[in-house]
Amino acid sequence: MDFRAGEYMLKVVTDNEVGVIHTGNDSNPYYVASGPYRWSPGNAYSSVNVDIANNTDTGRSFALLDALRTVGAHYQSIRRSDWQSKLLVIYPATGSRMSGGVIYTGGSSLICSSGGDHCNEDAFDWTVLAHEAGHVVADEGGFVSSPGGSHGICDNAWQGSRTKQDALGLAWSEGWASFYGLQALQAQGVPAGIPNYSPTVYHDGSISPPNPSTVVFFYNIETANAASGAGALTCAPTGEDSELAVQRVLWDLYDSQVDADSGETAAWGTMNDIITKLTADGSTTFSAAYKALSAGRNWQDRKAGQKVLAAHGMGPKTVTVGTTSPPTISWSPAGGTSNHPNNRFEVQFVDPANGQSIKSVTVATTTYTPTLQEWNQITIGRPGLAVQVGGRQATAPATGPYFSEPVNITPTGNGGKIMVVGDSITNGHEGDYTWRYRLAKHFAANSLNVDFVGPYRGTFNMYAKDTSATYRDGNFDSDHFSLWGWHYADAKNKIRGMVQTYKPDYLAVALGFNDIAWYGGADSTITSMRDFIAEARAANPDLKILVSNVVNRSELDGWSWLNPAISDYKAKLPGVVTSLSTTRSPIHVVDVNSTFNHASDAYDGLHPNGVGEYKIAKAFADAFATRFAIGSAFGSVPSSVPGITLTAPGWATAQVVPEGIQLKWARVYGAGGYYIHTRDVTAGEPFHKLPYPIAGDNWLSGGLIKGHTYEYRITAAHGTQESAASPIASGVANPQTPPQTEGVKLIPGQTSVEVTWKPTPGATKYEVYGQDQTTGAWLPTVTVTGTSYTYTGLATDHRYNIAVAGVNAVGAGAPGGALPAHTGRGAPPAVTGVDTWQIGPAEARIEWNPSYGAIGYWIEYLDHTQASPTWSRMPYPLDAATLDPGFSAGYLFSGPTNYSFRIVAANGGLEAAASAPARVRPQNLAASRTLTDKELAKLRKASKEAGYLFKRLPDSAFGVPPQNAGDCYCLQGRR
Repeated sequence: MDFRAGEYMLKVVTDNEVGVIHTGNDSNPYYVASGPYRWSPGNAYSSVNVDIANNTDTGRSFALLDALRTVGAHYQSIRRSDWQSKLLVIYPATGSRMSGGVIYTGGSSLICSSGGDHCNEDAFDWTVLAHEAGHVVADEGGFVSSPGGSHGICDNAWQGSRTKQDALGLAWSEGWASFYGLQALQAQGVPAGIPNYSPTVYHDGSISPPNPSTVVFFYNIETANAASGAGALTCAPTGEDSELAVQRVLWDLYDSQVDADSGETAAWGTMNDIITKLTADGSTTFSAAYKALSAGRNWQDRKAGQKVLAAHGMGPKTVTVGTTSPPTISWSPAGGTSNHPNNRFEVQFVDPANGQSIKSVTVATTTYTPTLQEWNQITIGRPGLAVQVGGRQATAPATGPYFSEPVNITPTGNGGKIMVVGDSITNGHEGDYTWRYRLAKHFAANSLNVDFVGPYRGTFNMYAKDTSATYRDGNFDSDHFSLWGWHYADAKNKIRGMVQTYKPDYLAVALGFNDIAWYGGADSTITSMRDFIAEARAANPDLKILVSNVVNRSELDGWSWLNPAISDYKAKLPGVVTSLSTTRSPIHVVDVNSTFNHASDAYDGLHPNGVGEYKIAKAFADAFATRFAIGSAFGSVPSSVPGITLTAPGWATAQVVPEGIQLKWARVYGAGGYYIHTRDVTAGEPFHKLPYPIAGDNWLSGGLIKGHTYEYRITAAHGTQESAASPIASGVANPQTPPQTEGVKLIPGQTSVEVTWKPTPGATKYEVYGQDQTTGAWLPTVTVTGTSYTYTGLATDHRYNIAVAGVNAVGAGAPGGALPAHTGRGAPPAVTGVDTWQIGPAEARIEWNPSYGAIGYWIEYLDHTQASPTWSRMPYPLDAATLDPGFSAGYLFSGPTNYSFRIVAANGGLEAAASAPARVRPQNLAASRTLTDKELAKLRKASKEAGYLFKRLPDSAFGVPPQNAGDCYCLQGRR
């Protein structure tokens, strides 16, 4: 701006962008002016002096302006658009107050420089100005409704004739204003040396000079123990009608500094966060404000806030939990003065992990003991529990609840702690209820609280063995110590540590099946069981123990000895248990075997279905009731229980990889495995199902022919139940692993099996692996570079199945199998009694007498219509398990009566001499006739699709043990 030449004065006013100070007599700001200066264009002036006398109201107003700039700057940082544009201060006034959005502050004509003590007056108390600014903010935000009136920082406002509503409004208004003021000064970073200011300390003084130090008072918002000194107030009133308690609670909720008194801080956010919530709620009491400020906060924030409330006497303190069951919960009431304590209490049981309410009860006393039924409802299925008590002041208007700090509880029921130890029958599979669920629900239904303990909570997860799968209904106390495939031989090495850690009063043990099946029968199982009991008692000599016998399972090929061994264990167990039982640590047998029918009570011949779960639970529940007086008899078992329904896998993919084709598919809830259905499209094959379900959601299809297209469908399985098929996935094989190893031959010795094979093109080494089919145990996998290997140290008179796979840099190729070998036996006797006859236009039936010691039979055939007939052998041998061996041959294009057959009995690679040949004899069949050319062409096409000339039995003796057999879902029933 251009000025004309002339005389000018510099005028300074008490008005800026954040605040203005008006005189007490009019609506104008204070001002001072410099002396006159002559100015002419082109001149510049600096260091213009403006003298302000400090012994006048005008001088003191400019001192006050310094504080207003700081307080006003904070107001601007949180101001909403519809609030007044800046702070307005009237000075001097009688006392300090806020009215109609205007701050009135006191002062005097005293010359401040005459003495330091004499400057401690409102005009120069930064905290007082900031406090009054807090009233402006509350007024503009609409969250204050103070009745005004006399009040003291050490007082509770609800006393005398003042109503509760007025007392709460006054305490909230003044407490909020002091909190806001100190937070504003702290946030603005007031420099050192400012009169009457230090962080977290509120100062105030008399308005009537002179102001001696004895009437100055101050207190620290962080602690009830103010620093010693003249006028320092030392008090700690509590409750929602105390302005000091209100400001201290607010400070601890939002300040990040740990409180010297309560030792707590919540760090809930910024002043802007606070004002947003309070403005939206329109809170006019601390009770309403706390609800608004705590709404929507997570459990950790709420717990921190509750600790602050308890520290300042808002919420109940010293919550204690008794040691009886059910326990007595007690607390101090807290809240307000002794004349107005909290008089209604909400006892709330919560999940300690997330604060979710489990049960709330309102009482008028300071103790609460749940009934047994209530306690069972609260604790059943809960590994952890917490209780918090909310205090209310029920006099109208009712306020609260202010909750205490939550106290964790370890539920211990009337039935004590029970650890269930078991195998897969107890562990269960995804989607099962389990018999543990039925037992827990039985106890709950009888108002008996039992704490099940142990390191595991879920069921077997076939997708990730180190994690748990879910139950059909997980709403029960599911802690346990059960594992898929678990047996006494394993558990005896772990049980001492588990008892020490989880401190059970009772063991409910359902082990033994896998010991009997895999470790030698009843006697060795009993030996391991004795060791298990001794180890458990070493951790707790007072354990009470229930031990079950073992359920039977449906018979498996080669396992006819298993159920008799289970019966042997059942017969011997009671006597052993009686000998182990003591008065201090009694042991009793639970009979699960007698009522369990594997045909109707198991979904796969072994693992319990819904009815089976009920039967096992009943056996244990009845034993607990009769042996240990825990609970009552179980009652009846339902005749049927709905099982899980499997859906088809929603998708399947086939990715071509160097090893073959990698399959992946969608998981189906409740599936215990997945069957692979595959076909070679290029070869014209139909779909065929692989024999074992896969325990997972992926599988590598190997041994494929390069350039051939393969298709796959996946079905989910749960025992005998099988779902519909997934969509088809396909891929064109481009394997880079060696081809299938051929010419595998097994030569059994007394305690050894020699394995030989033909060299596999491209293989740099070979993997040899196998299984003792008599016991189901797996032989160690070995890697060799030659074309032979001998397993030694084997059991005599056992059957062994062994396969060989060539390996290159990419990986292992398709394994080649052989006819299994039986140790301790040589070649079997030659077959006798071969008979064969026509059974159709192109089919013949062959039967013969069994050869003792034969593992399988090779079928050889001769076509008499050939110019030079020679004997040919079918590519696969037949299993010798049946006592009435026979085979139906098809696709006999030259006519059945033009063929002869002979049979070769074999034990691995040891073969008997061929039987005498037998020519197919005709039968008087109505359908017997010569095939037409069209029929013959159709038959040849079907033969090509079948892949080889003759039909073979589904269970060929030419076996290849699965490479991932240890993970196969139902392999030989090991669980």
